[in-house]
Amino acid sequence: MPHPGQLAALGIVLCLYRPALGPELEGWRRARAIAACQQLDSDGLHERLEFFDTQGHCCWQLCLLPDSDFLAWDRLLAGVPALAEANGGGVAERLWRRLANRLRGGESWHGTVLRLRAAGPLGMTLAAQAATPSALGLQVARRWPRGEALIETDKELLHEA
Repeated sequence: MPHPGQLAALGIVLCLYRPALGPELEGWRRARAIAACQQLDSDGLHERLEFFDTQGHCCWQLCLLPDSDFLAWDRLLAGVPALAEANGGGVAERLWRRLANRLRGGESWHGTVLRLRAAGPLGMTLAAQAATPSALGLQVARRWPRGEALIETDKELLHEA
C-alpha cells in the first residue's frame, strides 16, 4: 500500500468512492491491496488506482487528471501491480457487470476532485481537501464516468467554482 505522502504527491486527483461506506476517505482506510488500471476509449487513455478491501472488493479509486503530478503518478505506479482485466471486456461485458452489481444490491460510485495530504504526527494519516481543477481537469472529471458503467458522478461536487 502506498504511504500517505506518496498519495499527497499526486496533487489534484479524482477520488471515486462509495457513499454507503462513508465519506471520501473511508475506502482508503479499508483498503488492503492496490492495482493500477488503464482504460482506452474514444476520449483517450484513462488511468486509475483501484483499492481493494479484505474481501477483494474495490472500495476506493483515484483517477489521474491533467492537473495531477504525472511524475509522482509514474513513481507510484512503479510499485503497483497492473489489474489484469483493465482493458478486457466490451460493451456486453460492462453491461453484464453492471446488471450483476445492481442485482447484488451494489451502490453507485460518487466522484470528488481532491488534493490529498499526509496528516498526523508522523504523516501516517491521509487527509483531503476539495480542489478546484483547471478547465481541462474539470472536463476530464465530468467525462470520466462515461467509460465506466458502474460509476455515477456526484454532479454537485464537480461543478465549476
